[in-house]
Amino acid sequence: MVDTSPFFLLTEQLLDIGSVSKAVQLPHCGAVNLFVGTVRNRTAERSVLYLDYEAYTPMALAVMQDIAMRARMKWQSIEAIALHHRVGRVYAGDIAVVLAVSSPHRTEIFMATDWIMSEVKSSVPIWKKEVYHDGAVWVSAHA
Repeated sequence: MVDTSPFFLLTEQLLDIGSVSKAVQLPHCGAVNLFVGTVRNRTAERSVLYLDYEAYTPMALAVMQDIAMRARMKWQSIEAIALHHRVGRVYAGDIAVVLAVSSPHRTEIFMATDWIMSEVKSSVPIWKKEVYHDGAVWVSAHA
């Protein structure tokens, strides 16, 4: 487990939605948007048993922080961002990622949340292997 603050975390432990949300709650912010990504039990026609996530941790955390900084520059009303991601084995139905974004008002955080998750999937060095009953495959971050 690597913890750079309550804001950015890679861990093999179960993710705590409440702690991620609480990390971004500020007295002057009236809005917190929360995204929770879970592991699907199917991809196309195949049943997924579990995912194995691997990460280059120092770079992954640095990229996560950079994405948050760019989001705050793009949407200046954003006050705080917290992003926690699982590594290791994650089973179907488990939470794989939790993102929380806060702002005094709600409008921009919806756009920012979608943008942040797209950036995470395309640029953070976290890789996933889908494991099925009959084999496994490494999945593109863009899938």
